[in-house]
Amino acid sequence: MPETSIEQPRPTVSPAPAPTSPSPFEPAELAIVLSHYDLGVIRSIAQFKRGSASTPKLLIRAENGAFVLKRRASGPDAPAQARFAHELQLKLSSAGFPLPQLLGTRSSKRSILELSGRIYELFRFIEGSRFTGSPAQCAASGWALALFHQMAAEVSVQQIRTAPSYHANPFTPSRLRTLDASMLPGSNPQRAVELGAILADVYERAAARVDDLGLADWPRQTIHGDWHPGNMLFEGDRLAAVIDYETARTDVRCVDLASAALQCSMTASPGKPPHEWPAELNPNRFKATLTGYEQCMQQRSSTLLSTAELRALPDLMVESLIAEAAAPIAATGRFGGHDASNVLHMVQGKAKWILDNRERLATALD
Repeated sequence: MPETSIEQPRPTVSPAPAPTSPSPFEPAELAIVLSHYDLGVIRSIAQFKRGSASTPKLLIRAENGAFVLKRRASGPDAPAQARFAHELQLKLSSAGFPLPQLLGTRSSKRSILELSGRIYELFRFIEGSRFTGSPAQCAASGWALALFHQMAAEVSVQQIRTAPSYHANPFTPSRLRTLDASMLPGSNPQRAVELGAILADVYERAAARVDDLGLADWPRQTIHGDWHPGNMLFEGDRLAAVIDYETARTDVRCVDLASAALQCSMTASPGKPPHEWPAELNPNRFKATLTGYEQCMQQRSSTLLSTAELRALPDLMVESLIAEAAAPIAATGRFGGHDASNVLHMVQGKAKWILDNRERLATALD
């Protein structure tokens, strides 16, 4: 690995950002940025659409290999956030965790490049296939998440970055309760408003149940913050790399695990609008994710999941599901190109299924 370093980090607290549409790279901007790296002769440059939509990325094939260039999302705490994420990635990489290798600049060897108020990072491109939903891939995802948690708890990251998660976040019910039918596109905006109010109540009740289980007293550590199949690359059923560390922060590990279990077990009907998707999750994929997590923790003699953590998972999954839809719908009236009413109908159905099957999910490892 090329030698890289980062500036001394500073503590920070950051709010949950609203979804934004990034501006593409300008030719002059790109030329200046690339001049800071030793890539050799550049052979091709193409847009790279994986990962967070808030950060423009380019796939660059050059004499010295294939690379991904990212301009990180801007914000008041962006520099501190980047320093935290890079320190974490560099230490995890040194410990053997599967992630893309950050590249240092030609002169300073730093993994973060700051120019004109913007932050850039360059890392080696990793070939891999996308998530297919096989139980083996779900188990690999759970295993890798446990490995991440175990390694992240052991490495010393100088900065402690706290930021609101999807759990008990007051912005989520507020966004849902203030939806304005006159501002929503689609054929049934009033139904979206009604569903928003219903889901705000569901969210708050789920958060209260989690808090009653004692989450405030659980150990806090560095978590990934955005663990889902879209941030993973596979070689068959083997997980090749985990990408996108922009939301890494300090929190309880169940915030990560609930999101992972939800996303790995989500069901959809390709070609149909969200309100026609099945309400149920895939129990086999859910169990495989948790089993992989627990087996890794057991093999590495790390702390296994407590009964309280397992019982909190279904309600945390409901919170994660609702929060993920609330922010983009409040900002644009849509989610993933779909009308708010269709998406919120789907969210309501899946949240109800999770809550109706709370006991089954909480005891999946028994």
